[in-house]
Amino acid sequence: MRTWKAIVWLVGLGLLGPACGVDVIEVEIKEQGQVGLAAISFPGMEQFGASLGRSLSDEDVNPDDVDSLKLIRLQLFHRSVGVDPADLTFLHDLSLQATATGLPAASLASQAEFSAGTREADLPPADLELKPYLEAGGMRLELDATLDPPPAALIELEVVLRFRVDVDVI
Repeated sequence: MRTWKAIVWLVGLGLLGPACGVDVIEVEIKEQGQVGLAAISFPGMEQFGASLGRSLSDEDVNPDDVDSLKLIRLQLFHRSVGVDPADLTFLHDLSLQATATGLPAASLASQAEFSAGTREADLPPADLELKPYLEAGGMRLELDATLDPPPAALIELEVVLRFRVDVDVI
């Protein structure tokens, strides 16, 4: 009798699960930036909430329908060719933080240093719920690092962020 109830319950879950209205999608956003003598600049991250909103709209998702938003992958790429340094070793204590109106800064990922020859890196993301940052408005991302030594020429960087978005589709 117990086995029969368990089978009925599992079949019911399978039939009703889609009716619960939860869907999961992944959204990828690429940001271009530069590192100069004194600073890292990623202009697109200053209005990141707007970029994320456009990416969600491209997937036919209304930001108000987001139940959960988490960063699941962060990649950093050195895109310049023929410049010194030719890798990411000049970046120390790199951190990515999320900020939004009325909320404290939240650390999304960090890396103390990069090995010689590293031109691309996967940074392990923190398991952090970002829905409150999306809802608060003014969401921005800030990439910060100590430059040692500071590069003599501009270096082009790219950050690729992949988010898992749980969406209420009811």
